[in-house]
Amino acid sequence: MSRHVSRRVARSLAPALAGLVAFALNAAFWARLRPEPLVHDEFSYLLAADTFAHGRLTNPTHPLWRHFETFHVLQRPSYQSKYPPGQGLMLAAGTVLGGQPIVGVWLSFAIACAAATWMLQGWLPRRWALFGGLLVAIQPVMGAWWGQTYWGGALPMAGGALVYGAVPRLVRRERASASVALGVGLAVLALTRPVEGALAVLPALAFLTWRRARMKRPLRWTLWGPATLIVAATAVWIGYYHWRVTGDPLRSPYQVWTETYQGRKTGLHADLGRYHGSPEMEPARKLMRLADFYTPFPLALGLAGLWWTWRSRWTRLFAASALLVLAVTVASSRAWPHYTAPAAAAFLAVLVQGFRGLWRACRPRVLRASIVLCPLVPLVLSHTPGAPPFWIHERLGRTRVVQALAAAPEDDLVFVRYGPAHDASREWVFNEADIDGARVVWARELGPTDDEDLIRSFADRRVWLLEPDETPPRLGPYRVLGSSR
Repeated sequence: MSRHVSRRVARSLAPALAGLVAFALNAAFWARLRPEPLVHDEFSYLLAADTFAHGRLTNPTHPLWRHFETFHVLQRPSYQSKYPPGQGLMLAAGTVLGGQPIVGVWLSFAIACAAATWMLQGWLPRRWALFGGLLVAIQPVMGAWWGQTYWGGALPMAGGALVYGAVPRLVRRERASASVALGVGLAVLALTRPVEGALAVLPALAFLTWRRARMKRPLRWTLWGPATLIVAATAVWIGYYHWRVTGDPLRSPYQVWTETYQGRKTGLHADLGRYHGSPEMEPARKLMRLADFYTPFPLALGLAGLWWTWRSRWTRLFAASALLVLAVTVASSRAWPHYTAPAAAAFLAVLVQGFRGLWRACRPRVLRASIVLCPLVPLVLSHTPGAPPFWIHERLGRTRVVQALAAAPEDDLVFVRYGPAHDASREWVFNEADIDGARVVWARELGPTDDEDLIRSFADRRVWLLEPDETPPRLGPYRVLGSSR
């Protein structure tokens, strides 16, 4: 085999290797710990996945929908998640291909690692591109958040990586394949995190436009044509999806949910309007949260190497993208890591450049070996006795109740009664796409008359009352005042 062919094979196999390592590690991690969905967003994405896996874009509003109102789920004009459809589509693919939506999470993270490796190959030497892809694959904090939960993050990271990987290839040569990658990356961002995605890729697109203008070459179809077609087709499909869910191609489910629930003052609407995910934090704490996510000990040491690579225009480009998204995220949100996911590949590129700088500065082989092995430290520490558990180890208890009820052949209807000091972040009322066909239906108490109507609608089910704020959560037979049930 010639050297040229072997290099091409190595270049094509490196992304696949990073993806396979990521998939295998996350599958093994899940098999050992079996983390469960916990936050509102996860249940909302699972509803979208269930809907798509059954071949539907949305679900009809249930006649007794008021019992099923919950966070981040639209009930009218149709029953569907409020979020963009990208994450739900990937979870649905996991359900279809692997039997469980968690397989879609592993696939997403594997794709993100492969896309990051491919991106770095456009900017850096092959060995450092593979180093960066494997760094993400074995990074335990990122894997715990984006490889074990349904919250999302890996897909927008892959979208950003495809955009940034296409830029150097289109600067050097007008390749249709690179233009396709650019279009796919922009489409993925539009389907997952469109606002943050636009912000994250703005420096890359500006850089590409500026470089092409300096080269004084005419615009050709191979440069912008494929990407334009992909983005246009994606925009049309998103408009159609909005029309099916909300009845208006220009109104997203997110807009309708916000207009419906934010700012309401009574009943469930008051809870939905008051809850915003977590208490506000100081900017310093937000930065620490993101630093712990992207650079767990001792990966932050790699940033010291930027002293030797700062003159690179690529380093400054990636740093500008990362800092732009970081500043906006800290200033305008609670700085959850998935908000910065479209720029995650830029953060990775900056970190890899830092490790390259340390490699150049350290001549002894022992020091160079320690630099290469440095990313293994967080993985080893996360599995040592006494290591602090990741937040995903916390369990709501909902899965245990579902398993206990499913042990009997009868179907169940569970009314949920919260205590006066209930934490709104601990929500239990989430349902499958086909509510009437679900083994367990979760419902809110709305009063004897309304509850009796729901019981009559599900007359063939066992009826329970769950009080989740008791310790442990209390499950018992449900009684409506004046009823013989």
